[in-house]
Formats: sequence, structure tokens, C-alpha cells
Amino acid sequence: MRSENAVIRLITILVFAAMLLYIIFALLSSALNPLKTEAVSATVIEDSVDISGYIVRDETVLAGDADYIITVSSGDKVSVDQTIAVKYGDEAAIERIAKMQELSNTISQLETNIAGKNSYQEVAVESVISFSEAVSSGNMADIDSAVSGIETHIMNAYGDYDQQEQTLADLKSQLAELESSSASDASYMKSTYSGIFALTSDGYENIRFSDLENITPSALTALFTGKEAGPNAIGKIVTGLTWKYAVILDNAVAERLSEGSSYEIVFESSFGKSLKMTVDSIGLTENDKCVVIFSSNKYISDTVTLREAEGKILFSTTTGLCIPKDAVYYDDDGTPYVYILVGLQARRADIEITSELEDCYIADPSSSSLLRIGSEVIVKAKDLYDGKVVQ
Repeated sequence: MRSENAVIRLITILVFAAMLLYIIFALLSSALNPLKTEAVSATVIEDSVDISGYIVRDETVLAGDADYIITVSSGDKVSVDQTIAVKYGDEAAIERIAKMQELSNTISQLETNIAGKNSYQEVAVESVISFSEAVSSGNMADIDSAVSGIETHIMNAYGDYDQQEQTLADLKSQLAELESSSASDASYMKSTYSGIFALTSDGYENIRFSDLENITPSALTALFTGKEAGPNAIGKIVTGLTWKYAVILDNAVAERLSEGSSYEIVFESSFGKSLKMTVDSIGLTENDKCVVIFSSNKYISDTVTLREAEGKILFSTTTGLCIPKDAVYYDDDGTPYVYILVGLQARRADIEITSELEDCYIADPSSSSLLRIGSEVIVKAKDLYDGKVVQ
């Protein structure tokens, strides 16, 4: 018995010692040959330049006193002779105008009802037929539904239309009398142009496209300084679809542009749109800067209230994989590569670096079949080689 206990005790000690040795070995291996990985992520690199400039359009100021009430909204399209503002004579005039509007609404409703007389009668006849069919089938649910339909449609179809027509005639007579007596109750401002209305005015509406020709940066700044809206300005009308965007750029940026070419301009903060704009001209150099004039005929309604706008020229975007710089090695010939953890092994993958950020390189996703979003690149390990078991 004592011999068996001694054997069990010895086995227990040996198992404990083996476990302790394994733990010590694992800790020493981790300390002497640490393994650290990071997951590959996708990123988008923009080649862009932030810009700020002035918007110029063909626009005409509308003048009127403060008593005018604007009847259109900024961005609305208006036509020649369309009413855009109204001024009432006094409180009694306002009451007459309101009464006229009420009469017009009632007349419209009556005309609709009377016009639907024939169609109501047709529906009423169909309801009677449906009732007859329901009685023949003996279906009580269908009978109840048909009876309800007959009550509704008969009343609509054979209501007192003579009385309604007389009421309609009386209301039209009242409206005509009010219109005759209120001829001088209000004065109306009508548009003399066809275009887009804007409620704002800033005093720069008289700047024309021709004023931007061969303009220097200092002249552009002066052109948009010191003006304000006139005392009688109540809005403006923008005519034409073309608008121009005058921007002061460093010569180094302007050299990347070509007259006649189009570039993506992003106005995210100004009016939330991105569009292609054409470079009309690249101006004269002044202190290593010049004025570039962009133009477009899109989104004019979104810009009618803007004079200054911030945006960016988006030259290109590149999608790539973000590789930690500590994970990149180089061959003698300069070829960059990484080790990727595949199962228990470190596998080599050559990469093509397209750009560089502060803490990572951007690699072409097609560099290697092993390299993809979520791949574990080895950032820290000792004595790596292709196929080495590291876990």
C-alpha cells in the first residue's frame, strides 16, 4: 500500500514538474522570441488641395421698400412678369385679400364636387348591382357592405346639386365684387427677368465675368472688399446657368492645372456638393500666387446665396492597404516585403508601396495574394524566414 502511494506521489511530482518546465519554456520563448502582429486595414489617400474663393454670376438687384412681402423663396425659378413681391395698402386691404382667397378655395371645392356628379352616379349604380348580387348569394357580410356603399354613393350621386350650383354662382358674384373693389388694395412687383430668385443681396452683384479677366490676387481681394447691400435691396435674380469661382492659388498648385481641363471641386462645407469645374483661365503671377477662374453650369440654385465658398481640388484618390512601418523589410535590391502569419507559419509577401503616411506605408492591394484586409502582418519577431513556424 505504501509502495502504491509512493508511486502516485512520484507521478504527481513529475507531472507538476513537466507543467512547470513547459510554462518556464513558454515564458522564455516569449521573452527571447516575441511575436507581435497587426491586422491589415484599408485606407483611402486623397491628393487634394484646400481652396477658398469668390463666386460670380450674372445677377440683378431688386429694389423696393420694406413694406413689400416676398412671395417666392431663395432658389425658386421665376419667369418674366411673375409676381415676386406684394405690398398691401392697409389692414382692410389685407382682410379683403384674405376673404378673396377663402372664396376662391370654396369655389374650387364646389366646382370639383359638381364636376364629379356623373362619376358619383355611375358608382351608385354599381353599388346597387353589388347589393343585388350579395342578396342572391345570401352572404350577410357582403349584404351589409353593399348597403353601406349604397347609402354613401346615393347621397353623393343624387345630392342637392341645384342648390350647390346656385351657391357657386353666388360665391363667384361675391368674389367678382371684391376683386373690383380691391383693385387698388395691393401693388405687385413683377420680375423683368427669367432666372433664379435669391433673398440675399451683398453689394457685389454688379461684378461681371469680364472683371475677372487677367486679374491679379491683390486686385481680386480689392474687388470683393468694402461693399454692402443697397438700402432698398430686397433680393436679386440670377440670370443664366453659368457661375464662376475665382480662387487665389500658389503657383506650385496652379502649375498642376491646365486651362480648358476639368477638375473635381468638393464644396462639402459650403453647400454639400461635388462637381466637375472647368479651368477658364490661370492669371498673372504676383508674389508666387495667381488667380485661377473655374466655371460650371451645374448647381446654380445651390449657390445663389453664396459669395465666398470654401472647397478643395480633388486631383485623385487611391485605395490601398495600411502596412505598419515596423513590419516592412527590404531585399538587397530594395524590394519591400512583409511576413504574414498564415496558420502557425510566417509567410513572405512582396509588396508595392504606393505612398506613405506617418505611421504606415500604403501598399497596392494586388501586390500579393496573401495580402488582404484583415491579414495579420508580423510586426515583431526574431530570425524570420519564409515558412518559419512562429506559434
